Amino acid sequence: MKKLFTLISAFLVAMTSVQAQCDLDFSFSNTGTNMTAFFTPPAASAIYSELGDGSVGAFFINSDGEYVCGASVAFTGSQIQLAVMADDATTPAKDGFSSGESITWFYQSSDGAIYSLVTNPADNFVINGMSFIGSASIDAVDCGGGSSNEDACPPLETDFVNTGSNMTLFVTPGAASDLSAIGTGIVAVYFMSGDQEVCGGSSAFVGGQVQITAMGDDATTPAKDGFASGESILWKFQDDEGNQYNLTPSPDAGFALNGISFIAGMSYDAISCGVDVEGCTDADYLEYNSSANIDDGSCSVLAVAGCTDSNYLEYNASANIDNGSCLTLIVDGCTDDLYLEYNPNATTDDGSCLTLVVTGCTDVNYLEYNASANVDNGSCQTLIVEGCTNSLYVEYNSSATTDDGSCSTLIVGGCTDVNATNFNASANVNDGSCEYDLIGA
Repeated sequence: MKKLFTLISAFLVAMTSVQAQCDLDFSFSNTGTNMTAFFTPPAASAIYSELGDGSVGAFFINSDGEYVCGASVAFTGSQIQLAVMADDATTPAKDGFSSGESITWFYQSSDGAIYSLVTNPADNFVINGMSFIGSASIDAVDCGGGSSNEDACPPLETDFVNTGSNMTLFVTPGAASDLSAIGTGIVAVYFMSGDQEVCGGSSAFVGGQVQITAMGDDATTPAKDGFASGESILWKFQDDEGNQYNLTPSPDAGFALNGISFIAGMSYDAISCGVDVEGCTDADYLEYNSSANIDDGSCSVLAVAGCTDSNYLEYNASANIDNGSCLTLIVDGCTDDLYLEYNPNATTDDGSCLTLVVTGCTDVNYLEYNASANVDNGSCQTLIVEGCTNSLYVEYNSSATTDDGSCSTLIVGGCTDVNATNFNASANVNDGSCEYDLIGA
């Protein structure tokens, strides 16, 4: 049965990355948009069998090159689902994944150990997308506390997948004699999958001739799980004390499906994993290289933390390291609320304040209308009604608020009844004064 996991050395990771991986925080912020990732039952079962209880997290890289959690969940061996958070574009800090960004998966076991998970498929982030993870490989992250020998290498991975097709490699007695000079241990052969060396066959070596079955790639699966035709075979040896060697066989044949190679001789070179790295070793300088262990005098620019984005009010022209202090986006406009042009969202005055605010009634249909007002203050109360406003005239309109010159007929009171004895022909308004000669009638 094919193994779903290949334990890959953490020493292949740069020292800065290793340190960051050792300081992981599995808490995360819900930004409101996400991608869904499922660890299917085969992947979940295999992870649990290797690592036990723990937490799985998806991590992105922030502007300082640090790993930040974008999703995590406690893991007890069952299928799991995670909502992997997207970056919230309305905030200046990067708090989630960008579209198309690689998802880095880490696992923290119950005892605090950190592992890197390389998933299959290794999807990039897609908002509202879905990923169904069928398998993963486990990279052990060395966070210190082990051997004090800086040149010591992590154990070779000597497990391999039996793909059903192979090439036979015989280490003959002559080559075995050469190999015996470095002791007993295990011989393994490796193919390249991307930029990783993957074991394609191994066998214990106790001093005599030995046979190694080198596996060919299974073309029916998408992942490269064996040697391609003609591919170079990388030979390695690890003795019983953990010392490692690169081997050069003679003859040094490439992979041939169903082929046989008889190795007549073997030379070797010791592998040292310790590396001298020159660089700036002072963390107060921009050139600081946390991987460097030898200062080469390259520290030249002192680090100044601050807001480095000129689009923000907090911008510091002297800063060369952004510390997340960019908070207030610059919005040009009128910032004086005494002017009509006032923009409540403006943070920087651009000289556009031109028209002073004048409050009053701005409706010409009301008596309170103020021709100078440009902001209505609700003082319009008396609607204009045109008409005769003089009660001494017949045309008088008690509802009129504005005299329109229609007053023309002055009121003359008197008796307007021609049958009355005191009929007044000049009267136009009967004032109730009519008298009648009842005797004559």
